[in-house]
Amino acid sequence: MDNDREGPRKKKRKEKDDDELALSLSPPGQTPTTQDWNTPDVTFSLSPPPPSSSDPVIGSQNPPSQKTITLTVPRKPHQAMALPFDNPSSSRTAAPIPPHRSHHIDAPTIGDLPSSHRSNQGFPRARKNPHQGPPKGKDETVMAPFRWATDRRAVVHRKDYILAQGIRAIEGEVKCRWCEHSSSISYDLEEMFQKVTKFIEGVKDQMHDRARPEWLAPTFRDCTVCGRQNSLKPVIATKKRAINWLFLLLGGTLACCNLRQLKYFCKHTGNHRTGAKDRVLYLVYLGICKQLDPKDLFEPYR
Repeated sequence: MDNDREGPRKKKRKEKDDDELALSLSPPGQTPTTQDWNTPDVTFSLSPPPPSSSDPVIGSQNPPSQKTITLTVPRKPHQAMALPFDNPSSSRTAAPIPPHRSHHIDAPTIGDLPSSHRSNQGFPRARKNPHQGPPKGKDETVMAPFRWATDRRAVVHRKDYILAQGIRAIEGEVKCRWCEHSSSISYDLEEMFQKVTKFIEGVKDQMHDRARPEWLAPTFRDCTVCGRQNSLKPVIATKKRAINWLFLLLGGTLACCNLRQLKYFCKHTGNHRTGAKDRVLYLVYLGICKQLDPKDLFEPYR
């Protein structure tokens, strides 16, 4: 009986000694590390079912040994989310900032600039003379296109001089806007100019340096051929120097000229020629009247 009790003890002691010997003889690379100790073990136990009550119990019989299967799952290290700045090699390197470049502009001196680009150096700029002569290559004087016109561009004789020459009717060419029939009509100089003068005397204070609606939208004579009313429109010469300014004034049809033609008159008579058509037309009306009768009534800004 004593030999049977000592048998299992010796057997267990022998197994323990064998385990210690195996640990001592294991290579250095297989020594357990901290990671191995922290590695969780998943153990599955397979044991036989317990004996039933019907089975006879034998006292000297050893209990059945328990078989254990141990599976070790290596623990994966914790992987943090990688950020671009954590790994400089994987992140895209930014382009280097170019150095600051100083832009130097060689500004010319005052003496090198033309006179039109030089500053006034604190002095008030003189007002430009509105009267400009003709471009280079053109003469200031031209052949008089009409008997009541002078040899200067856009200038007519005084009314007294015209009447002294025996000229009372101012003729001009008109054309029907419908049937395109051309004809010639005339205005009495003294009668029609008197009407223009009275009209300006009555409304000049209300004009505010702008042409009246009657001047902007004139009324024409009726055509004697087709019978259409308000149809005889004056013919404007293609050459500006050949425009019949006095005829247009007496008929109240200066608005038939375009803006360039009206500015041509102001250019050669010393009048300011910038602005809308109603302002330039106002200056042309008063300018021709002043040529016929130079009195204060026909001063534009009085």
